[in-house]
Amino acid sequence: MRVPYSYAVVSYCPDLMDRAAKSVPLGVVGIATVASDSLLCMVMRRRRRGWRELSGDSLAHQALEDLPQCVEKLAVEGLRKAGPSKVIEWLGRRLTQSIHVSDVRENAGALSVEDPSTLTPRLVVEFGRIYRRLWSPARPRRRSAGAQPLVGVRPLRKALA
Repeated sequence: MRVPYSYAVVSYCPDLMDRAAKSVPLGVVGIATVASDSLLCMVMRRRRRGWRELSGDSLAHQALEDLPQCVEKLAVEGLRKAGPSKVIEWLGRRLTQSIHVSDVRENAGALSVEDPSTLTPRLVVEFGRIYRRLWSPARPRRRSAGAQPLVGVRPLRKALA
């Protein structure tokens, strides 16, 4: 079976007043739907030394430290309020400042899945691949212990329970 998915890229801009400032991708929040069941998947950047390399501002640093939990809560709220078909769009309307949705991809792709029990790990791999491509498009694929993404996967029925 083919399982379509959509995703949003969550990014951070260290200085909204600087036109030359570049947004840094922090993670991918995606959703895939099979029949009446949906899976929400989140892959977020995590560094052992924290987020200091992105922000010298202590308030922004603290917000970035709490980002995975905040985005997860917001995505689950979006599932409750907007439903699976609109959660990515809903998230984009909520994250609009320094931490913002920099890209939304509706029906971005589809996974071919023979065994439904393999869907969750396949989504984790797919969204992790998308995130790594965003984070280091020109860098060689080298894994460092400090750059491991934090991965959270929530089946919709559990997220809404």
